[in-house]
Amino acid sequence: DSTVWESTRPGAVSWAASGVELRTIDLRNQHGGHVYADGRVPQEGSGDLTLDIDSLQIGDVAALLQDTANTRGLLSLDARVRGTARSPLISGTLALDSASRSGGALPALRSTFEYANRELIADAFVSSGDRQLLDADVRLPLNLAFTERTGPLLMDGPISVNATMDSLPLGALPSFTPALQDLHGVVTGNVAIRGTFEDPLVDGLVEVRQGGARIVDAGIVLADAIGTFRLSNDRIEIDTLVALSGGDPISVSGNIDLTTLTKPALDLGITATEAIVLDNELGRIRANVDIAVTGPIDAMRVVGIVAVQEGVINAPEQTRTRRATNLDDPTLISVLDTLRAPDHFRRGPNPLLRNLVADVRVTVERDTWVRNSALNVEIYTPEDEDALSVHVDNAQQALTLTGTINADRGEYAIAGRPFDITAGSLTFLGSANIDPVLQLNAQYAVPRRGREALIVQINVGGYLTEPRLSLSSNAQPPLPESELISYLAFGRTSSSLLTQEGSGIVGGGLGLLAEQQIAGLGLGAFTDALVRGFENEGTDAGIDVFRLRPGSIPDELSTGGYFSNLLTGTELEVGEYLGKRLFVAAEAKANGQLPGLKLEFEKPNGFSWRATWEPQYLPSAPTFSETNAQLARVFSNFFFYTRRF
Repeated sequence: DSTVWESTRPGAVSWAASGVELRTIDLRNQHGGHVYADGRVPQEGSGDLTLDIDSLQIGDVAALLQDTANTRGLLSLDARVRGTARSPLISGTLALDSASRSGGALPALRSTFEYANRELIADAFVSSGDRQLLDADVRLPLNLAFTERTGPLLMDGPISVNATMDSLPLGALPSFTPALQDLHGVVTGNVAIRGTFEDPLVDGLVEVRQGGARIVDAGIVLADAIGTFRLSNDRIEIDTLVALSGGDPISVSGNIDLTTLTKPALDLGITATEAIVLDNELGRIRANVDIAVTGPIDAMRVVGIVAVQEGVINAPEQTRTRRATNLDDPTLISVLDTLRAPDHFRRGPNPLLRNLVADVRVTVERDTWVRNSALNVEIYTPEDEDALSVHVDNAQQALTLTGTINADRGEYAIAGRPFDITAGSLTFLGSANIDPVLQLNAQYAVPRRGREALIVQINVGGYLTEPRLSLSSNAQPPLPESELISYLAFGRTSSSLLTQEGSGIVGGGLGLLAEQQIAGLGLGAFTDALVRGFENEGTDAGIDVFRLRPGSIPDELSTGGYFSNLLTGTELEVGEYLGKRLFVAAEAKANGQLPGLKLEFEKPNGFSWRATWEPQYLPSAPTFSETNAQLARVFSNFFFYTRRF
């Protein structure tokens, strides 16, 4: 954006049916760059065009092409074009110095080339200081006609490629797919290619060390990669290719069939052991993987098993947004065709998904959590039930999921109150939009003066993005939902708020207890946003459950100052898995009492053990004298057998 090119003399560009002519095109910039072109390339006869480029900053060109990797380097080119536009004769030299990409330095490049009779002959040398990293020579059948070219650029003819690499940086090689970025490492070995593009013969041995890359779609970073590739006839054998993701290994083995060089066929096995396989806005997941990838790249088949060991899945919020324009609408596509809109203005189908066949079974271990601003639920697939089925819907070009996963631990917030999950499930119906049917049961205890606590139960149904809620309780006779909402918001019935005794209304204002309850809801929203912020950062502390919210307290204790009462009800819960079966949690209140403990041990056959040792407020008997609520430490010990049907 700061480079200015200026002409040093008058120049001209002319074109007609007879050919193209450039007369003394001479441009310079303030950084020492120089571009000079003079001559003509006719349709008939013999032409002679000279092109000299000195110190052209390729970063300027990359910026025009919207390159986001910050590519830099000084390009120099000395070329001569003779012959005609239909059959040009090209020769020259090329050099690239002071190159870098994404802030990493790249080695220098030197090359000489000649093109005649539809064949390109070139030599290339890549060096760093006095050390030569790459020595290559190629002979390729190409059609570089400027006009009236028929057929593909790569022609079906004899090819010859010889390359010797000695610690060549991977970042110096061209990127073959945008799915991989930040490629680094070094390559050593020899490669020879003969035959044709349609029937190639390859030979050689290539080793990769200190490799790494970022897989864009999954958001994961691969590091410390090592690999050995053997090339023989028309096949690349992968002896070893191992990289670390999150400190644990992902390995690839198998071969790549190069019978057709432009359409290689894969026969690969991919395995991972507790490696990070997803780390982006969708969540962070660590899993074991054992899948096979076979077939040509435009018709791949993926089968195998993915066993999620632990992680966090960021669920969509309970709002739905839609595009103002459906780019896949057939009517819009016909309009684009009529307007002859360029392809880059259209959103075509993903070529990898067009003919992809996927059949992957997914299991989910405990210590895997689904979270959004209102939800923090542990999910898992029982060992005695079918795993999730992941397949590709070729009609809609999208991944789909089919199956059910269970949810028996966690919380769901409503009206600022954290409801503890008691049972639940998420059922995926195989639709293109991954939005499972949600079925959760949860409960919240509201203390009542002189009586046992009111257990408010919530049932969440419908879809994850648009849930439907219903309330019930253990009260007899049953209370209407309006009364249950009043208990959740104010800790008492709506009718008691109208009496001075029940609400403490003075001068027509809202009672002190009601005000404190509302303030508690506000503090709950604030702390919820704060805690969720930490969780969305990937739970760096490794805490599975972290809850800091104000809770309900008995009326007998609601006689102190405003902030005193507010803080008295504040509760902190911290929970963590010790292994895959044992869950340990500590629960503390802001009243200075020792924290309580909770232990839960689950067996795969449906048996479980749960024990708690925690402080609880005991209901006090009605009396005319003023009494305080009694706080006692309560021990509970339960054995359960659960059977789903």
